Amino acid sequence: MSTSHGTQRTDPATARLAGWIEPVVGAAGYDLEELVVTPQGGAASSGSSSTGTMA
Repeated sequence: MSTSHGTQRTDPATARLAGWIEPVVGAAGYDLEELVVTPQGGAASSGSSSTGTMA
C-alpha cells in the first residue's frame, strides 16, 4: 500500500489489515487508496458507529 502522506509511519495494525484487504480490493478491480485505523473511542469520528464484531 502506498501513501501520498510523505513521512507518515504506518501503524502495524493498519499494515496487517491492509495486507488482508488489499488483495481482495485489487481482485475486484479497485485500488486501496487509504486505510485509516484509530484507537477505539478516539477523537476521530465520521459520525457512523461500527459496533459489530469480526468473525
